[in-house]
Amino acid sequence: MSFDSATDHGANPQPAAGLLWRCGLLGSIGSVLLLVDRVATATSTTGNGNGNGNGILGRLFTHFDVGRAVIVVAVAVAALATWMPREADPSGSGPMSLRSWFARGAVIVYGLWLAAVIAAIAALHPTTGGRQVLTTLVLFRPLRAGGIIDGLGVGPLVLELAMIAALAPFLARLATTSSPRRFGRLRLDGFGIAGVLVAAGLAVRLLVIAADRRGPTGLLSTLPADLDLLGVGLGIATWVARGGHTAVHAAGACGDERAPRRLPLLAGGIAVAAFLVLAASIRQPPVPGTESGAALFVQALLGTVVAGGVVTALLTGAPAAWPRVTWWIAALFPGLLLVHETAFMIIARQYVERVYETVLGLRLDGPGFPPFLWALVVSA
Repeated sequence: MSFDSATDHGANPQPAAGLLWRCGLLGSIGSVLLLVDRVATATSTTGNGNGNGNGILGRLFTHFDVGRAVIVVAVAVAALATWMPREADPSGSGPMSLRSWFARGAVIVYGLWLAAVIAAIAALHPTTGGRQVLTTLVLFRPLRAGGIIDGLGVGPLVLELAMIAALAPFLARLATTSSPRRFGRLRLDGFGIAGVLVAAGLAVRLLVIAADRRGPTGLLSTLPADLDLLGVGLGIATWVARGGHTAVHAAGACGDERAPRRLPLLAGGIAVAAFLVLAASIRQPPVPGTESGAALFVQALLGTVVAGGVVTALLTGAPAAWPRVTWWIAALFPGLLLVHETAFMIIARQYVERVYETVLGLRLDGPGFPPFLWALVVSA
Protein backbone atom coordinates (compact mmCIF):
# COMPACT_ATOMS: atom_id res chain seq x y z
CA MET A 1 0.00 0.00 0.00
CA SER A 2 1.39 3.40 -1.05
CA PHE A 3 0.83 6.40 1.19
CA ASP A 4 2.12 9.31 -0.84
CA SER A 5 -0.41 12.07 -0.22
CA ALA A 6 -0.34 13.25 -3.80
CA THR A 7 -0.02 10.02 -5.75
CA ASP A 8 -1.90 7.46 -3.67
CA HIS A 9 -4.88 6.61 -5.85
CA GLY A 10 -5.22 2.89 -5.41
CA ALA A 11 -4.62 -0.22 -3.33
CA ASN A 12 -6.94 1.15 -0.66
CA PRO A 13 -10.30 -0.47 -1.36
CA GLN A 14 -13.18 0.90 0.60
CA PRO A 15 -15.30 -1.49 2.68
CA ALA A 16 -18.74 -2.57 1.63
CA ALA A 17 -21.24 0.23 2.12
CA GLY A 18 -23.31 -2.02 4.37
CA LEU A 19 -20.52 -2.12 6.95
CA LEU A 20 -20.29 1.67 7.06
CA TRP A 21 -24.04 2.04 7.38
CA ARG A 22 -24.08 -0.45 10.24
CA CYS A 23 -21.31 1.47 11.98
CA GLY A 24 -23.42 4.60 11.56
CA LEU A 25 -26.37 2.73 13.06
CA LEU A 26 -24.19 1.80 16.03
CA GLY A 27 -23.15 5.44 16.37
CA SER A 28 -26.80 6.50 16.50
CA ILE A 29 -27.55 3.84 19.11
CA GLY A 30 -24.60 4.98 21.20
CA SER A 31 -25.74 8.61 20.95
CA VAL A 32 -29.23 7.70 22.14
CA LEU A 33 -27.65 5.86 25.08
CA LEU A 34 -25.69 9.01 25.93
CA LEU A 35 -28.92 11.04 25.84
CA VAL A 36 -30.60 8.53 28.18
CA ASP A 37 -27.61 8.78 30.53
CA ARG A 38 -27.76 12.60 30.45
CA VAL A 39 -31.47 12.62 31.27
CA ALA A 40 -31.06 10.00 34.01
CA THR A 41 -28.18 11.94 35.57
CA ALA A 42 -30.20 15.18 35.56
CA THR A 43 -33.23 13.56 37.18
CA SER A 44 -31.61 11.09 39.59
CA THR A 45 -29.99 13.43 42.14
CA THR A 46 -32.82 15.85 42.90
CA GLY A 47 -33.29 14.28 46.30
CA ASN A 48 -37.08 14.30 46.12
CA GLY A 49 -37.59 10.57 45.69
CA ASN A 50 -39.00 10.93 42.19
CA GLY A 51 -35.75 10.70 40.22
CA ASN A 52 -35.01 7.89 37.85
CA GLY A 53 -31.85 7.00 39.75
CA ASN A 54 -33.79 5.77 42.79
CA GLY A 55 -35.07 2.59 41.12
CA ILE A 56 -33.79 -0.36 39.19
CA LEU A 57 -34.41 1.32 35.84
CA GLY A 58 -32.67 4.46 36.99
CA ARG A 59 -29.63 2.46 38.06
CA LEU A 60 -29.54 0.86 34.61
CA PHE A 61 -30.04 4.16 32.80
CA THR A 62 -27.17 5.90 34.62
CA HIS A 63 -24.83 3.28 33.16
CA PHE A 64 -25.89 4.03 29.60
CA ASP A 65 -22.73 6.10 29.30
CA VAL A 66 -21.36 2.88 27.77
CA GLY A 67 -22.78 4.44 24.61
CA ARG A 68 -19.54 6.43 24.44
CA ALA A 69 -17.52 3.21 24.19
CA VAL A 70 -19.90 1.85 21.54
CA ILE A 71 -19.40 5.00 19.44
CA VAL A 72 -15.60 4.86 19.73
CA VAL A 73 -15.43 1.18 18.70
CA ALA A 74 -17.91 1.65 15.82
CA VAL A 75 -16.06 4.66 14.40
CA ALA A 76 -12.74 2.83 14.76
CA VAL A 77 -14.11 -0.15 12.82
CA ALA A 78 -15.50 2.08 10.06
CA ALA A 79 -12.31 4.17 9.70
CA LEU A 80 -9.94 1.20 9.80
CA ALA A 81 -12.03 -0.97 7.49
CA THR A 82 -11.95 1.81 4.91
CA TRP A 83 -8.18 1.35 4.61
CA MET A 84 -8.02 -2.44 4.87
CA PRO A 85 -8.18 -4.56 1.70
CA ARG A 86 -10.95 -7.14 2.03
CA GLU A 87 -10.40 -10.77 1.05
CA ALA A 88 -14.02 -11.07 -0.04
CA ASP A 89 -13.75 -8.04 -2.34
CA PRO A 90 -10.11 -7.18 -3.13
CA SER A 91 -11.10 -4.67 -5.80
CA GLY A 92 -13.17 -2.60 -3.39
CA SER A 93 -15.79 -0.01 -4.30
CA GLY A 94 -13.38 2.83 -5.04
CA PRO A 95 -9.99 4.20 -3.96
CA MET A 96 -9.31 7.27 -1.81
CA SER A 97 -6.07 9.18 -1.43
CA LEU A 98 -4.68 10.33 1.88
CA ARG A 99 -5.10 13.93 0.79
CA SER A 100 -8.78 13.34 0.07
CA TRP A 101 -9.23 11.48 3.36
CA PHE A 102 -7.90 14.34 5.48
CA ALA A 103 -9.41 17.15 3.40
CA ARG A 104 -12.89 15.67 3.26
CA GLY A 105 -12.71 14.62 6.90
CA ALA A 106 -11.71 18.09 8.05
CA VAL A 107 -14.50 19.75 6.05
CA ILE A 108 -17.14 17.34 7.36
CA VAL A 109 -16.01 17.29 11.00
CA TYR A 110 -15.41 21.01 11.40
CA GLY A 111 -18.53 21.89 9.41
CA LEU A 112 -20.74 19.80 11.68
CA TRP A 113 -18.93 20.93 14.82
CA LEU A 114 -19.28 24.60 13.86
CA ALA A 115 -23.02 24.10 13.49
CA ALA A 116 -23.18 22.39 16.91
CA VAL A 117 -21.22 25.20 18.61
CA ILE A 118 -23.39 27.91 17.04
CA ALA A 119 -26.56 26.04 18.07
CA ALA A 120 -25.37 25.62 21.67
CA ILE A 121 -24.31 29.25 22.10
CA ALA A 122 -27.38 30.66 20.37
CA ALA A 123 -29.85 28.47 22.23
CA LEU A 124 -28.35 28.23 25.73
CA HIS A 125 -26.65 31.66 26.03
CA PRO A 126 -23.73 30.40 28.16
CA THR A 127 -21.21 32.81 29.63
CA THR A 128 -18.15 32.39 27.42
CA GLY A 129 -14.89 34.09 26.58
CA GLY A 130 -13.25 34.58 23.22
CA ARG A 131 -10.41 32.14 23.90
CA GLN A 132 -12.85 29.60 25.27
CA VAL A 133 -14.94 29.69 22.10
CA LEU A 134 -11.92 29.72 19.78
CA THR A 135 -10.20 26.73 21.39
CA THR A 136 -13.52 24.90 21.49
CA LEU A 137 -13.98 25.47 17.77
CA VAL A 138 -10.46 24.29 16.90
CA LEU A 139 -9.71 21.66 19.56
CA PHE A 140 -13.29 20.65 20.43
CA ARG A 141 -12.71 21.64 24.07
CA PRO A 142 -11.42 24.73 25.92
CA LEU A 143 -7.66 24.92 26.43
CA ARG A 144 -6.79 26.78 29.64
CA ALA A 145 -9.88 28.90 29.13
CA GLY A 146 -12.46 27.68 31.63
CA GLY A 147 -14.83 24.74 31.59
CA ILE A 148 -16.60 23.08 28.71
CA ILE A 149 -19.34 25.24 27.22
CA ASP A 150 -22.90 24.22 28.06
CA GLY A 151 -24.30 21.81 25.50
CA LEU A 152 -20.87 20.85 24.15
CA GLY A 153 -19.90 18.14 26.62
CA VAL A 154 -19.47 15.79 23.69
CA GLY A 155 -16.46 17.79 22.48
CA PRO A 156 -13.76 15.54 24.02
CA LEU A 157 -15.41 12.54 22.38
CA VAL A 158 -15.47 14.30 18.99
CA LEU A 159 -11.75 15.08 19.36
CA GLU A 160 -11.05 11.42 20.09
CA LEU A 161 -13.06 10.26 17.08
CA ALA A 162 -11.19 12.72 14.85
CA MET A 163 -7.86 11.42 16.13
CA ILE A 164 -8.90 7.83 15.44
CA ALA A 165 -9.88 8.75 11.88
CA ALA A 166 -6.52 10.50 11.40
CA LEU A 167 -4.60 7.47 12.66
CA ALA A 168 -6.66 4.92 10.73
CA PRO A 169 -4.70 4.89 7.42
CA PHE A 170 -1.36 4.40 9.14
CA LEU A 171 -2.61 1.88 11.68
CA ALA A 172 -4.34 -0.10 8.93
CA ARG A 173 -1.13 -0.14 6.91
CA LEU A 174 0.80 -1.45 9.90
CA ALA A 175 -1.84 -4.11 10.59
CA THR A 176 -2.06 -5.38 7.01
CA THR A 177 1.62 -5.49 6.04
CA SER A 178 2.57 -8.66 4.19
CA SER A 179 5.50 -9.35 6.53
CA PRO A 180 4.46 -8.43 10.08
CA ARG A 181 7.16 -8.07 12.69
CA ARG A 182 7.41 -10.17 15.82
CA PHE A 183 7.83 -9.08 19.41
CA GLY A 184 9.03 -12.22 21.11
CA ARG A 185 6.31 -14.79 20.44
CA LEU A 186 3.77 -12.12 19.54
CA ARG A 187 3.14 -11.68 15.83
CA LEU A 188 2.34 -8.02 15.19
CA ASP A 189 -0.36 -8.47 12.59
CA GLY A 190 -3.83 -6.95 12.94
CA PHE A 191 -4.84 -9.11 15.90
CA GLY A 192 -1.44 -8.82 17.57
CA ILE A 193 -1.47 -5.02 17.37
CA ALA A 194 -5.06 -5.02 18.64
CA GLY A 195 -3.95 -6.99 21.69
CA VAL A 196 -1.08 -4.58 22.33
CA LEU A 197 -3.46 -1.61 22.11
CA VAL A 198 -5.91 -3.20 24.54
CA ALA A 199 -3.15 -3.88 27.07
CA ALA A 200 -1.73 -0.36 26.60
CA GLY A 201 -5.13 1.25 27.07
CA LEU A 202 -5.79 -0.64 30.30
CA ALA A 203 -2.31 0.24 31.59
CA VAL A 204 -2.70 3.94 30.78
CA ARG A 205 -6.14 4.06 32.37
CA LEU A 206 -4.78 2.33 35.49
CA LEU A 207 -1.95 4.86 35.74
CA VAL A 208 -4.31 7.82 35.28
CA ILE A 209 -6.64 6.51 37.99
CA ALA A 210 -3.71 5.80 40.32
CA ALA A 211 -2.55 9.40 39.82
CA ASP A 212 -6.06 10.55 40.83
CA ARG A 213 -6.66 12.31 37.49
CA ARG A 214 -10.11 10.84 37.15
CA GLY A 215 -12.22 13.80 36.05
CA PRO A 216 -14.76 12.80 33.36
CA THR A 217 -13.42 15.45 30.96
CA GLY A 218 -9.75 15.06 31.89
CA LEU A 219 -7.16 12.50 30.88
CA LEU A 220 -9.69 9.66 31.08
CA SER A 221 -11.55 11.21 28.15
CA THR A 222 -8.50 11.23 25.84
CA LEU A 223 -7.38 8.68 23.29
CA PRO A 224 -4.42 7.25 25.29
CA ALA A 225 -6.84 6.11 28.00
CA ASP A 226 -9.12 4.59 25.35
CA LEU A 227 -6.51 2.65 23.40
CA ASP A 228 -8.28 -0.52 24.50
CA LEU A 229 -11.39 0.60 22.61
CA LEU A 230 -9.25 1.34 19.55
CA GLY A 231 -7.72 -2.13 19.92
CA VAL A 232 -11.15 -3.75 20.01
CA GLY A 233 -12.13 -1.81 16.89
CA LEU A 234 -8.92 -2.88 15.14
CA GLY A 235 -9.54 -6.51 16.03
CA ILE A 236 -13.08 -6.41 14.63
CA ALA A 237 -11.96 -4.54 11.49
CA THR A 238 -9.18 -7.08 10.90
CA TRP A 239 -11.61 -9.97 11.29
CA VAL A 240 -14.04 -8.37 8.84
CA ALA A 241 -11.24 -7.58 6.36
CA ARG A 242 -10.12 -11.20 6.42
CA GLY A 243 -13.61 -12.35 5.50
CA GLY A 244 -14.60 -13.59 8.94
CA HIS A 245 -18.24 -12.59 8.91
CA THR A 246 -18.51 -13.57 5.21
CA ALA A 247 -17.38 -17.06 6.14
CA VAL A 248 -19.99 -17.22 8.90
CA HIS A 249 -22.81 -16.45 6.47
CA ALA A 250 -21.30 -18.75 3.84
CA ALA A 251 -21.53 -21.59 6.36
CA GLY A 252 -25.22 -20.80 6.74
CA ALA A 253 -25.68 -20.91 2.98
CA CYS A 254 -24.00 -24.33 2.91
CA GLY A 255 -26.54 -25.85 5.23
CA ASP A 256 -25.42 -24.93 8.75
CA GLU A 257 -28.42 -22.71 9.49
CA ARG A 258 -27.29 -21.99 13.04
CA ALA A 259 -23.86 -20.68 12.03
CA PRO A 260 -24.99 -17.14 11.06
CA ARG A 261 -26.79 -16.82 14.40
CA ARG A 262 -24.20 -18.23 16.79
CA LEU A 263 -21.70 -15.38 16.78
CA PRO A 264 -24.23 -12.50 17.01
CA LEU A 265 -26.09 -14.27 19.81
CA LEU A 266 -22.88 -15.06 21.67
CA ALA A 267 -21.52 -11.52 21.31
CA GLY A 268 -24.86 -10.00 22.26
CA GLY A 269 -25.17 -12.31 25.26
CA ILE A 270 -21.71 -11.36 26.49
CA ALA A 271 -22.57 -7.66 26.10
CA VAL A 272 -25.83 -8.00 28.05
CA ALA A 273 -24.18 -10.06 30.79
CA ALA A 274 -21.33 -7.56 31.16
CA PHE A 275 -23.79 -4.66 31.34
CA LEU A 276 -25.89 -6.37 34.02
CA VAL A 277 -22.77 -7.09 36.07
CA LEU A 278 -21.78 -3.45 35.66
CA ALA A 279 -25.17 -2.14 36.78
CA ALA A 280 -25.40 -4.58 39.71
CA SER A 281 -21.89 -4.05 41.05
CA ILE A 282 -21.28 -0.33 40.59
CA ARG A 283 -23.55 2.56 41.57
CA GLN A 284 -22.91 5.86 39.84
CA PRO A 285 -22.03 8.62 42.32
CA PRO A 286 -23.87 11.98 42.28
CA VAL A 287 -20.59 13.71 41.39
CA PRO A 288 -18.80 12.10 38.40
CA GLY A 289 -15.22 11.11 39.15
CA THR A 290 -15.72 10.65 42.91
CA GLU A 291 -16.09 6.86 42.77
CA SER A 292 -13.27 4.66 43.98
CA GLY A 293 -10.37 3.95 41.65
CA ALA A 294 -11.21 0.24 41.54
CA ALA A 295 -14.84 0.94 40.65
CA LEU A 296 -13.82 3.35 37.91
CA PHE A 297 -11.39 0.85 36.38
CA VAL A 298 -13.86 -2.03 36.51
CA GLN A 299 -16.55 0.20 35.02
CA ALA A 300 -14.31 1.11 32.09
CA LEU A 301 -13.25 -2.52 31.58
CA LEU A 302 -16.83 -3.79 31.53
CA GLY A 303 -17.78 -0.90 29.23
CA THR A 304 -15.14 -2.08 26.77
CA VAL A 305 -16.58 -5.61 26.88
CA VAL A 306 -20.10 -4.27 26.34
CA ALA A 307 -19.00 -2.13 23.38
CA GLY A 308 -17.08 -4.97 21.74
CA GLY A 309 -20.02 -7.33 22.15
CA VAL A 310 -22.61 -4.88 20.82
CA VAL A 311 -20.54 -3.93 17.76
CA THR A 312 -19.68 -7.56 16.95
CA ALA A 313 -23.29 -8.68 17.34
CA LEU A 314 -24.67 -6.00 15.03
CA LEU A 315 -21.95 -6.24 12.39
CA THR A 316 -22.25 -10.02 12.14
CA GLY A 317 -26.04 -10.15 12.07
CA ALA A 318 -28.08 -10.92 8.95
CA PRO A 319 -26.49 -8.62 6.32
CA ALA A 320 -29.68 -7.82 4.41
CA ALA A 321 -31.99 -7.15 7.34
CA TRP A 322 -33.90 -3.85 7.22
CA PRO A 323 -31.48 -1.94 4.94
CA ARG A 324 -33.62 1.18 4.57
CA VAL A 325 -34.19 1.43 8.32
CA THR A 326 -30.44 1.04 8.87
CA TRP A 327 -29.69 3.83 6.39
CA TRP A 328 -32.17 6.24 7.95
CA ILE A 329 -31.03 5.63 11.52
CA ALA A 330 -27.36 5.80 10.53
CA ALA A 331 -27.96 9.15 8.82
CA LEU A 332 -29.15 10.56 12.17
CA PHE A 333 -25.80 9.86 13.84
CA PRO A 334 -24.21 13.35 13.50
CA GLY A 335 -27.26 15.17 14.83
CA LEU A 336 -27.85 12.75 17.69
CA LEU A 337 -24.21 12.89 18.76
CA LEU A 338 -23.57 16.62 18.47
CA VAL A 339 -26.89 18.16 19.48
CA HIS A 340 -28.46 15.77 22.00
CA GLU A 341 -27.15 17.63 25.07
CA THR A 342 -28.13 21.05 23.73
CA ALA A 343 -31.58 19.74 22.82
CA PHE A 344 -32.12 18.28 26.28
CA MET A 345 -31.09 21.49 28.02
CA ILE A 346 -33.40 23.53 25.79
CA ILE A 347 -36.34 21.24 26.56
CA ALA A 348 -35.54 20.97 30.28
CA ARG A 349 -35.50 24.76 30.69
CA GLN A 350 -39.08 24.89 29.49
CA TYR A 351 -40.12 23.23 32.76
CA VAL A 352 -39.56 26.47 34.66
CA GLU A 353 -40.91 25.23 37.99
CA ARG A 354 -38.97 21.96 37.86
CA VAL A 355 -35.54 22.90 36.57
CA TYR A 356 -32.65 24.49 38.43
CA GLU A 357 -28.90 24.90 38.09
CA THR A 358 -26.44 23.48 40.62
CA VAL A 359 -22.66 23.19 40.79
CA LEU A 360 -23.16 19.78 39.15
CA GLY A 361 -25.02 21.30 36.21
CA LEU A 362 -28.65 21.34 35.17
CA ARG A 363 -31.07 19.32 37.29
CA LEU A 364 -34.67 18.47 36.45
CA ASP A 365 -37.17 17.71 39.21
CA GLY A 366 -39.58 14.94 38.21
CA PRO A 367 -39.93 12.33 35.45
CA GLY A 368 -37.45 12.49 32.61
CA PHE A 369 -39.22 10.64 29.80
CA PRO A 370 -41.07 13.63 28.25
CA PRO A 371 -37.91 15.80 27.96
CA PHE A 372 -35.97 12.76 26.71
CA LEU A 373 -38.51 12.14 23.96
CA TRP A 374 -38.56 15.78 22.88
CA ALA A 375 -34.77 16.03 22.97
CA LEU A 376 -34.52 12.88 20.86
CA VAL A 377 -36.87 14.35 18.25
CA VAL A 378 -35.09 17.70 18.18
CA SER A 379 -31.57 16.27 17.90
CA ALA A 380 -32.61 13.75 15.25
